[in-house]
Order: sequence, then structure tokens, then C-alpha cells
Amino acid sequence: LAQLRAGLCDLAVVTAGASFDEGRFAVEKLPAQRLGFVVAPGHPLVRAGRVSLPQVLRWPLVTTAHPAPRLQTALAEARGARGARPDLPCPAVLVESTAAWLALVASGDYVALVNPATAGPALARGEVTMLPFSVPWMTSPPAIVHLAARSPTPAMLDLAQALRRAHVAALAVEEPLRG
Repeated sequence: LAQLRAGLCDLAVVTAGASFDEGRFAVEKLPAQRLGFVVAPGHPLVRAGRVSLPQVLRWPLVTTAHPAPRLQTALAEARGARGARPDLPCPAVLVESTAAWLALVASGDYVALVNPATAGPALARGEVTMLPFSVPWMTSPPAIVHLAARSPTPAMLDLAQALRRAHVAALAVEEPLRG
């Protein structure tokens, strides 16, 4: 979003809850994607059976350095943190690449919060497994954003349409995992 504000890119996909000046940006909110925690198949949480969110958050969480504020607050509250500035669940491993998240999770006792479509190939190969619980707030509501003053180019329109199709496909991947 900062690069979009600076004019360094023409289009961004951000969390719909991101803070931006609605008048300066054209924002297309997409339906929220479900999130779930993935772990290695042999992780102690898998062997434990039913787990709670505070139990999950005792393990190293692999996440982005820039989680959505709503998600960051909810995770902090789930582990009992209170205060004006909730910190990331600790310990945390901050990495921007979700492919790296999944590689770390597959290699050890880490936990990552991802949408099922992102984890889909690793889930299918048996490298990671999704923990069998979800919480209503565990969603990621994406938005396609561009500068309102700049008319979309044909390439931007094509990219936005491809992003919409990919989003619909991602929602279809997660549908069997709902519950």
C-alpha cells in the first residue's frame, strides 16, 4: 500500500481492513478467505487431538512482519496479552514469503496461519496438515486497490480480473475444509 501511495505500482492487493484514504483509492473488497493453522504432520499439536487457540499460540508462529491490526490484536488477546500495543504472539518468526512459511512449518515444530488455498499444494503433498479448528475471526478479507485519480490501463483491468478469478478459486479450495 505504501508503494501504491508513492506511485511506485499501479495496483495492490491488501487486507480490506487496511488503513487508507478511501477518497484517494478505488477499493474493491472481495469476500473474506478463511484462515487456519498449519503444522507439520508429526507436530505435537496433531498428536494432542483437540487443541485450543492458546495452546496453538505457545508454539513458534511463522507470520508476516505486517499482520493486519485486527488479526494481531485477536492473536494477542487469545494468548492473554492486554494493553494498548498488542505484540505478535511470541515466539514468532517473521518472514514475508508464504512459501518460506510452509517450508519452515514442514521442517519443525512451527505453526503458520494461512488460507487453505495458499497451503493447498503442501497439504496435498502431506508436508503440512491443518489443525481441525477455526475461530470466526480467523479470516482474511482482501481488497484490490488502485489510485482513484489514475484510470486503469487494460493491463491493470486484466490483472484485476485474474485476481478475481484466483480469489474465487481460493474460496473453492477452502469450501470442503469449512466446518
